Amino acid sequence: MAALQAKAATCPPPVPSGGLGGRILFHAQRWVGTPYQYGGGNENGPTVGFDSNGSGRPGWDCSGLTLHAVHQATGGRVKLARVAAAQFNDRRFPRIPYDQLQPGDLVFWAGSHGTATAPGHVGIYAGDQRFLHAPQTGDKVRFASMAPGTHRHRTFLAGLRITY
Repeated sequence: MAALQAKAATCPPPVPSGGLGGRILFHAQRWVGTPYQYGGGNENGPTVGFDSNGSGRPGWDCSGLTLHAVHQATGGRVKLARVAAAQFNDRRFPRIPYDQLQPGDLVFWAGSHGTATAPGHVGIYAGDQRFLHAPQTGDKVRFASMAPGTHRHRTFLAGLRITY
């Protein structure tokens, strides 16, 4: 039973079937398992970026993944900035508190090199207190928890709801 519960905890939540948020999550979720690449990714897909992991394989950093998913989900009508801090400070989109997050909202943290006003990390809320992101060098695009009691819950700054 414990093994089944552990496996269930790592399974991604289902992608919502409709709406812009569902489309954003869909376009990001297809890349689960793709390697992290600092500076990797653009509107068209994964790129080598700055090859921070030395593999030479295309991949994503956190903001590359979000800008791609939003671009694809909106048919190119919404173009996000390349870095998390600029995405966070984009005044076109409303800020969303934790208790009002919906699948497809962008979610932000200061990260290791950011601040509360210029976050260094972004992901995509997936529902059920989980989010999808490109975490760090040596890791892969994956789902993670932001449930109460976790580091991600304690350090959460705000979400953004993409609209057009």
